Amino acid sequence: MNNDVKFEDIGYSGAVFSNINATGQSWSFKPKYHGYMNKPRPDNGIVLITSDMTARFEAADGTVFEAHRGDVIFAPQGTNYKVDFFNVDHSLRFHSYTVNFEMRDREGHELCEDGGLRIITHDRTGEFKPMAAELSLACNDVRNNQLRIMAKFCTLLDALMAGIGERSEEYYPIRRGIDVLSVEWNQNERISRYAELCGISESYFHMLFKRWSGLSPVDYRNRLRVAHAKSILQNSSMSVGEVATAVGFEDQFYFSRVFKAVTGTSPQKYRKMK
Repeated sequence: MNNDVKFEDIGYSGAVFSNINATGQSWSFKPKYHGYMNKPRPDNGIVLITSDMTARFEAADGTVFEAHRGDVIFAPQGTNYKVDFFNVDHSLRFHSYTVNFEMRDREGHELCEDGGLRIITHDRTGEFKPMAAELSLACNDVRNNQLRIMAKFCTLLDALMAGIGERSEEYYPIRRGIDVLSVEWNQNERISRYAELCGISESYFHMLFKRWSGLSPVDYRNRLRVAHAKSILQNSSMSVGEVATAVGFEDQFYFSRVFKAVTGTSPQKYRKMK
């Protein structure tokens, strides 16, 4: 069987996948996982949220987003992050599935993806769940049939690629707004301005933006601002108030709240971590 599977959204075409393992997970008794915050993830992972709950992902690089039923998250090897689960349905056996795997090039060199923790697609039809369940069964079968595991993995990967393609199509109606917002990250323009640039309503822009990024336009802009603020804090003597103004916040206290929500620490403490 050909083990070369294209997964361009993750960043590699023609990568060879190996050491595949999949498992269903219950979060009834311990609704959180913080193991990768201090110890980097040893392999790549695809996480499928398959129940009506909220999973709050927080990465060490400041990435924070919420995932819900149907969302598929990619967690690259080497990522530091934690997950907290809310509104867990205790009557269910599994609340999510995680597929772990390694990626190598054709010469056998390990491939490390640097796109960061993110939602890569959404399972609107629910087709991924049974595929993940079948892959989990194959991985945990005592017969350890590697050909069967690879076949189930490729089937799931093929479906994910189709979903990623659909998600990419959602980007095109809002690409102009995203490009301009990304340039004007320190300006307090109304989100309706970016919707108008795309020729769509503000509510539709919000919906597509959330599907594309996993964040609202305002949260996305705040993430850009915090990223710049982190650099300023560690490379200048500007006061916190001056930093807040420089990155587009009119209220220093609001800036501090946003900064802590994204990074887990205050601007003052972050500066001392230098």
